[in-house]
Amino acid sequence: MNNPFDIIKSFYSKSWDKINDRDKARNLFMVNRICSIAYPLQANSFNNIKIQGEKVIDFWKIFIRHHNKSVPSWIWTKTVKKEKEKEKKQYKEEVINFIKEKYDISNREIEELKNFFPSKFNAFYKEIETLIS
Repeated sequence: MNNPFDIIKSFYSKSWDKINDRDKARNLFMVNRICSIAYPLQANSFNNIKIQGEKVIDFWKIFIRHHNKSVPSWIWTKTVKKEKEKEKKQYKEEVINFIKEKYDISNREIEELKNFFPSKFNAFYKEIETLIS
C-alpha cells in the first residue's frame, strides 16, 4: 500500500502506473489535504462524500504537474521541533525541606515556583542556602 507522499512523488515519476485505484481512493483525504496548502479552493471542491477518489487523485496529478516542474516545496512542510529539555538544576533536599516547613508549602507549590518563576526562585533558593550553610 502506498502512502500519500509516495503517491505525490509518483506524480513526477514513472511509478505512477504502479499505483492502483484502490490506493488512490484510500489516500484521497490526505492527498487532498496536502494539496489544499497551496490550492484551497480546488481542494474544497472535492469535499464531497460521493466523489470518486481515484479520479480526484488523477486530477491532482495533472493539475500539479501543469503548475510545477518538480515536486513542489510546499508539500514538505516543516514541523516544529521540540527543544531539548534543559537540564534541571539539582536542589539540596535540606534547603527545599526548610523552605517547605518555614513557608508551609507543598512539593507541588515548590515545583510551580520552579516552573513559573525560575529566576526568582533560584535567587530565593541561593539566599536560603547561604543562611542555612
